[in-house]
Amino acid sequence: VIKPVPLTKEMDSLFNASSIVDCLGNSVHTTGYCISIWKTRDFEHALLLSNHLYEQDYVHTLFIGKTMLRNRPLYQVLICNIASSSEAKTLKDFWERKGFMKVEVFEKL
Repeated sequence: VIKPVPLTKEMDSLFNASSIVDCLGNSVHTTGYCISIWKTRDFEHALLLSNHLYEQDYVHTLFIGKTMLRNRPLYQVLICNIASSSEAKTLKDFWERKGFMKVEVFEKL
């Protein structure tokens, strides 16, 4: 049984201090390239997905980013601190083969 973590005022306030947190809620600073593997308006969904991927050992550096789009929050599941453009493109291809359809590469979020 999967029990999503409910969005609380404390969880939401994490993003007031930083626009990117790790999947455990710690504020982080990113460098290099990032890829966005999933976008959702639902924070609980982003947190559930990032924790699932973290627990499955797919990746150890998952982050959740928050931006505002049309006055509503948009959460992204991110893999950050990628050293080069070519490594970011390789990871983009990997995640697309895993079924994530709209993977995007960003430089220094």
